[in-house]
Amino acid sequence: MRDRRACVRDRRGLAAAPRLVLSAALGLGAFAYAAPVWGGSPAGFELAPKPAGIVGGAPVDTCAWPSVVGMNAGGQCTGTLVSPRVVVYAAHCGTFHATVTFGNDMDAPGREVEVIHCERLSGLQAVSADDYAWCELAEPVLDVPVTPLLTGCDAELVEVGTPVTIVGFGDTGSDPDAPVMTGVKYAAQTEVVSKLSLVGIGSMGVGADSGDSGGPALVQLPDGSWRVLGIVTGGGGDGGTVQYVRAPRTLPWIEDTSGLDVSPCHSFAPVPTHAAPAGETQLVDRWAPTPECGGFFVANADPESSSWATGCAGELSGPSERCGPAWDGGVDVDAPSVDFLEPADGQVYELLHAEDTAVLDALVDAWDTHDDASLGSASHVGVRDVALFVDGEPWSPGQPGAPGVPGGMTPGVDETPPYAFAGVELGVGEHVLMARATDHAGNVSEVSATIVLGVEDETGSEEVGESGDIDDDDADGPGTGCACASTRRSSPAGLFVLLAFGLSRRRRRAQRATPSS
Repeated sequence: MRDRRACVRDRRGLAAAPRLVLSAALGLGAFAYAAPVWGGSPAGFELAPKPAGIVGGAPVDTCAWPSVVGMNAGGQCTGTLVSPRVVVYAAHCGTFHATVTFGNDMDAPGREVEVIHCERLSGLQAVSADDYAWCELAEPVLDVPVTPLLTGCDAELVEVGTPVTIVGFGDTGSDPDAPVMTGVKYAAQTEVVSKLSLVGIGSMGVGADSGDSGGPALVQLPDGSWRVLGIVTGGGGDGGTVQYVRAPRTLPWIEDTSGLDVSPCHSFAPVPTHAAPAGETQLVDRWAPTPECGGFFVANADPESSSWATGCAGELSGPSERCGPAWDGGVDVDAPSVDFLEPADGQVYELLHAEDTAVLDALVDAWDTHDDASLGSASHVGVRDVALFVDGEPWSPGQPGAPGVPGGMTPGVDETPPYAFAGVELGVGEHVLMARATDHAGNVSEVSATIVLGVEDETGSEEVGESGDIDDDDADGPGTGCACASTRRSSPAGLFVLLAFGLSRRRRRAQRATPSS
């Protein structure tokens, strides 16, 4: 099990910055993933033709590229709606975003949607392969087509020569001495020109610029649907080559930290715990279509008959079969299987004092027999989500949107394996934890684990020997040291970024829950 403790969260926004901000030296994040194992290649694959021919681009029509949104919190940036509830953008754009803007002009938005929580992988103000972030929206956007992140067999499109469309709300001028003009959505056609740890896109007077940070390079698949190939981190600007984070790299972390399924055609998970060989930890990308694996952006709506008020739907794709068979929509009458991995039923924990509380992490395994037969019945594909209940009530990690506490429309519900619920705080007594797994057909199964918290020594010290498992808020004061509850939604710790200008305190003592011997 990965360490899910997060003692400090960087909630700082970005102050106003000049047009090009010199980056700091690249550092290493504390959150690492094994590279996903891509499966299969599409048969007879052909790249979409490069259209006839941001800097070097043109303003778009009403409702064009509707999933590309504007973000403006301490600096102008661009993002992409990759699922109905999640916008992906650049980490250096900060996390203080209150809204995202849908439309063609930031000064005349077609629609603004509130944000309840943002998370970034890195706090470095640097051009980096770790420069990506996500925001969860306060309500799902269901009438605007999403453009998913590229992954799976289509990851081979991250290749020199691949034609792409770049879209953003950034500066459109190529004169470095001219005023920066941002806020209007532009698009241009260019191609991938280099591929190292980052992907170089644009050149010869066509490329992203200030204010396009976090914006997408979009690639069209042979089935007509589009995907986000890369996310702007930074570069030269003014029509030169700009560096993009590879989209496939971002997906496992986004799903793990958000608990939201942003890849409805794929699953990013370890080999299922109940079937994994000893020591297996590598994340595997599986083709795992759900009923939401389709309906992706294909073509812009008619600008003469569409508007942001009606959603700008345009043309959408059918059920995807890009890397395997499409979701078959068959009849599923079997409930999923579900089991507690942590804590074990009957587990006993000991506290030092009767007024203390313990903080524990719950880990659940769930799988469904309606999964694709080629993947085996233990591939987790058919599970829609897992919810946690404590003593008969839905468990929530905290008030949605509170600093350091990942809120959500359905707090206490995890859509992606491993199904983890961190920071469950309990007092002395017997408690019943219940996990409810629901598959995509609406079948439900439940499993319970009863645990007991007792008192070891009413007169004992606050210290716990060598283990040091006490989290004592009074020792360090609020917001200092490592006094926060363990939480699964955690972040790890010569180019330019293209940015245009406490937890509430718990009770007196809280121990990390350690089973008694």
